[in-house]
Amino acid sequence: MNLYRSVDIKKLFLIGTSIISTKSVLLIIAYFFDELTYNRFNQAYYTASLLMLFGGLGFNLAITRIRLNRIFLAAAVIVNIIVAYTILNLFVESVNTITETLSLITYSIFAVLGSIYVFQLLFSGSYFRYVILTLTYSVLHLLLIPLINLYDVNLFMLLPMISAAWFLIGLPFYIKNDQSGSKPLINFYKIGFSAFIINSSIPFALVLDKFIVNRFFDLDIANAYTFAWGLTAPLFYIGNIVEKLLYSEKENYDHSLLKKGFLINIPLVVIYSLLALTVVNLFPSILPGSINSYQFLIIFPLMISGYTAYVIFHFPVNAYLFKIAETEKQTLVAFWFLLVTAIVFICCFVALKTAVVINYKSLLVMIWLYIFSLLIVKSYLLFKEDLDIGVETTPIEK
Repeated sequence: MNLYRSVDIKKLFLIGTSIISTKSVLLIIAYFFDELTYNRFNQAYYTASLLMLFGGLGFNLAITRIRLNRIFLAAAVIVNIIVAYTILNLFVESVNTITETLSLITYSIFAVLGSIYVFQLLFSGSYFRYVILTLTYSVLHLLLIPLINLYDVNLFMLLPMISAAWFLIGLPFYIKNDQSGSKPLINFYKIGFSAFIINSSIPFALVLDKFIVNRFFDLDIANAYTFAWGLTAPLFYIGNIVEKLLYSEKENYDHSLLKKGFLINIPLVVIYSLLALTVVNLFPSILPGSINSYQFLIIFPLMISGYTAYVIFHFPVNAYLFKIAETEKQTLVAFWFLLVTAIVFICCFVALKTAVVINYKSLLVMIWLYIFSLLIVKSYLLFKEDLDIGVETTPIEK
């Protein structure tokens, strides 16, 4: 059987286009904002991204398992985001005014609620509605460019309007669950927390480093690092496309699902990495004026090389975990993720306190140490039985 022939090309193209569109906005903005506006936008965006990670708390996957009253879900998201912002400010002194803080919280609330219901559409197989709403999200964010550049509208006034508009546009398309059979909120948190630990541990690290860079590094390094991530991030979009494609399969293929994911993922990831490196080195003039091209060309090859190796394995394994593996195994993975996260972050905290200089290289090394540790733990727990069976059934040479 040729596994490539089983791929729905139309579905792959539509899902891929929608996912890429959401983050391509970050690249486009770099070409239209000056370096100060670009940095200010990145500070706001990655602060909101941290709030959104903890605001969702795995609810996008929990809603595919059990029903919950929409009012209770909204209340839970609001509480999660407020708690997350409070904790964030215990570690990092806020540079935002009260108005800016309310803007970021409001933006995060509507964005999280919309993303939960939009993911539910994809998981149920309604991928066309998922695509339309995801593209709408991207288009609304692109409106920031003319509104800020031409009309000098305040960024923090626009952000909550954009996410609220997106949520309301999608409201008629969301799946209407039978509210009479909704489960207690505690059950929602139990399922969601396991999914959150597994699915948000990696995004947390990937958002945290941009948050740190844009808050504490020099402007040249911060903008170059963030734009380098903007060109590296499509690796994750490719992997995300493959993962969502596997999620949308109506039949479970067991181990062949994993094989199918690797066969699609590896060539796409490697081709993109080589193409991106070739283009920026041959045509550096295409880089935006808001970044230091010299710094970028030093940072980018290192960054994309490490993440290429990671993306090749992460997304097919993750799809297998949530599509095929039983809930008990997901809970076990979540427990070990929590343990590894605690250990790695304690080590990184000590390193940050004792190191003479913290630069983008040491920051990348700490992020890679963390995400590869989680990948190894997840893979071992998922396939431990297969390894044990393989050892037991291997003939012993006499």
